[in-house]
Amino acid sequence: MSAFDPLAHLEAGCVLLVEDDETNRFIVGRMVEAEGYEVVFAQDGHEGLRKAQEGKFDLILMDISMPGMDGVEATMHIRQTVGPSQNSAIFGLTAHALPEEIEGFLAAGMQGCLIKPLRTTMLRDILARLDDFKQGQGEDIPLIDGDILLELYAVMERSAFVELLVQVVDEIEGARAQVSQFVSNNSYEQLARCAHKVAGSAAVVGASELQQAAAALETAAKVRGRVTVVERFSAFDAKAAETATVLREYRHGL
Repeated sequence: MSAFDPLAHLEAGCVLLVEDDETNRFIVGRMVEAEGYEVVFAQDGHEGLRKAQEGKFDLILMDISMPGMDGVEATMHIRQTVGPSQNSAIFGLTAHALPEEIEGFLAAGMQGCLIKPLRTTMLRDILARLDDFKQGQGEDIPLIDGDILLELYAVMERSAFVELLVQVVDEIEGARAQVSQFVSNNSYEQLARCAHKVAGSAAVVGASELQQAAAALETAAKVRGRVTVVERFSAFDAKAAETATVLREYRHGL
């Protein structure tokens, strides 16, 4: 196959296949080509990340389990690094995955997960819906979803609603200190549990950006990539501070 020229595939369509198993690369590559797409191959997460930063792809098929940098970590790096494929559709490839693991894949920035062996019908369904995935990209995520707060206020006593806001703010501020300590000590299991709890509380009060940041931090902790954990912690800490301030101001305004 000729060297990849990112400008040569704007019309034909191109798929990046990141897979460390040679047999799987051959089979999935042929399936993609049969659907009219050109395939660029990467043998591990590091190579996949580099190629995603070099060219724009319509779809990235990302093996989950790979030595060195796995698919989850590679996906997080693609999403957080400005590049031509930062917003490309990414689907994980794995032989098996528990529901909570799939949640982690989504939090890392994947649109979904495909179970091996990949079937033609599965691939065709993804390729047919690429425009849908593109339409969902770049949408603004609100710091606080006001509709959720209004719904809570409508179904709760005022005192109970205020107490809820106080509780969530206290939890967020407490979590910031705990998370910082866990990151410093490389306590990844405790970090993942703490981030998961914050994501849940953030979701209750419509703190959408904090929920996303906490979920991303949880995923990074499970991957145990030190550099990624530190990066995710920085984003989480900033969003947690901002969210706590806004919720506190909202409470005082009641």
